[in-house]
Amino acid sequence: MPRIDYLSDEGQPQAVDYIAADFWRLRRYQVAFGRDRDRYETFIPFINSLIESGQYGLVDARDGLVLLHQGVPSDPAALSNWYTFLTDDET
Repeated sequence: MPRIDYLSDEGQPQAVDYIAADFWRLRRYQVAFGRDRDRYETFIPFINSLIESGQYGLVDARDGLVLLHQGVPSDPAALSNWYTFLTDDET
């Protein structure tokens, strides 16, 4: 991330089918490492925009680990877990 595409054998950009990310680690270490803080603050809105646009559906989210799949609807339980993680007061 933040790139979610790759070049096909024909040299054409293609969107990835899946995105996996570990926000728990970024959130945990953002206090000590500025790069983790920058990534956390950048990637959260990026992931939310992918979900909200419907481009990717959130298929699983647990303890800050997320798995998105292109072109599928988000799982309600995964969304609930994701939003709970975002509003958690651990930071």
